[in-house]
Amino acid sequence: MEEQTSESFPLGFSLTDFHMQVSMTFHLMRSCNHPYLPELGLGPGQPRILSYLAVHGTSPQRDIASYFSIDPAAVSRMLDTLGRAGFVRLVPGEDRRRRAVELTEKGVEAVSRWDKVCAMTDEVMLAGFSPDERAALARLLDRVQANMRAHLSRADAGRAPDGAEPADTRPQSEESAESESAEVRHV
Repeated sequence: MEEQTSESFPLGFSLTDFHMQVSMTFHLMRSCNHPYLPELGLGPGQPRILSYLAVHGTSPQRDIASYFSIDPAAVSRMLDTLGRAGFVRLVPGEDRRRRAVELTEKGVEAVSRWDKVCAMTDEVMLAGFSPDERAALARLLDRVQANMRAHLSRADAGRAPDGAEPADTRPQSEESAESESAEVRHV
């Protein structure tokens, strides 16, 4: 990415740029969804873990952390909490980082109820959008995510241990980005 000096932008540009629009949209969406968490017995961030497991099945916690680009230690803490609450079952691995996780019946019920909350929020967000506009927005957001993943992959490749192969930093094709994010649209 080409460096630009602060002289290139008016002071306060970051309040109205694209990253702020995405951030504000996320926070508004979260404000719509979060009031439902207590009745589900869940905390922030936990529904997406359950949704991931509903789609992908029994999974190692490192895969969950990688999918959401979050700290593996944070995933471990969330899984411990979800396990104590009966939403997931931890399947022992070679060590704590290699544990696999699966949904329990209680977890499946929570995901089902959460999906309904997300569908309702989607309808609020996309009120007045035609089916074509909804599809176009999904494609554009998929491309934004692919660009960000490629950027992070390039940054990670610069920090790869000696002898390690750098990650593929080519931007993800629109088709593969669509199919990847279409798997879990409500997390």
